[in-house]
Amino acid sequence: MRVTPGMTTEAGGDLTRLADFLDVDGAGVLATVTDYGTVKLAVDSTAYPSPAANLSPDDTDALADLLKMRAREARGVQ
Repeated sequence: MRVTPGMTTEAGGDLTRLADFLDVDGAGVLATVTDYGTVKLAVDSTAYPSPAANLSPDDTDALADLLKMRAREARGVQ
C-alpha cells in the first residue's frame, strides 16, 4: 500500500518520513537519493536498524523493470 500524507506511525509520527510503501505485513519500504548519487532502498524501513541496498541509477532502473515483470507474473498467479 502506498503511504500517503496524513498516515501516522503507532506513536503518531509522520509515516511518510519512514516509508513510501507498506508491504502486506505492514513493513515499510523507502527509496531515497543519497548525497553520492545512488538510490538507497531500505526494506523494513519502519524498524531499526533496517537493511538497505545502495543502487546506481542504472541498477535502480533495472530493478524497477524486474519488479514490473514480477508483478505481472504475480497477477497471473492470483
